[in-house]
Amino acid sequence: MKRNFNYLSQRKNLIRLTLHGSELPADAPCVVYLHGFKGFKDWGFAPWTGEQLAEAGIRALTMNFSHNGIGESLLEFTEEDKFRDNTLLLEIEEAREIIGEYHRGKLFDANPGSQIGVLGHSRGGGIALLSTWDMPEVKAVCTWAAVSTFFRYPPDVIEAWRQSGVHKVVNSRTGQVLELGWNLHQELIDHGEGRLNVEKAV
Repeated sequence: MKRNFNYLSQRKNLIRLTLHGSELPADAPCVVYLHGFKGFKDWGFAPWTGEQLAEAGIRALTMNFSHNGIGESLLEFTEEDKFRDNTLLLEIEEAREIIGEYHRGKLFDANPGSQIGVLGHSRGGGIALLSTWDMPEVKAVCTWAAVSTFFRYPPDVIEAWRQSGVHKVVNSRTGQVLELGWNLHQELIDHGEGRLNVEKAV
């Protein structure tokens, strides 16, 4: 069985959660799934992965980052302003908050101290590594096609992005054009060799 929950973060941002295997014991191990760029918890293989983990006796907690662009319509990007304003440091902060709250027994009636692991896909793999490298409560980290760096744009794209304030990306699934705010790249300029360096986190 699965159970949905809307969590309000310390910043008062709404984070949508789904726990697969909610019928499992409160002390069952849990895997937290972090989606990638333009991904979300109800897309693609994420629900199936949650079901498979639950069948194996592992709780699977999937989450939508608060600014991933997915709102009440769980399969469509309807919060384009949040998508534009999203940042990597915000995703790291939210991942750490959810992991910490679950480990403390504050989510889904989990036993405090339950074993916890993290699974991240694509950009979410990088976020998983950056979020958990100094979290002893996380016993395992698995990445699927994780990014090794967030410096992924050529100089001409970056310059156009800086001048206009936004970089447009197309959702290949729907053809919808979404925008990334300059604040995302400014973070890389400020923290790319430190807090946002995936290889250092590894």
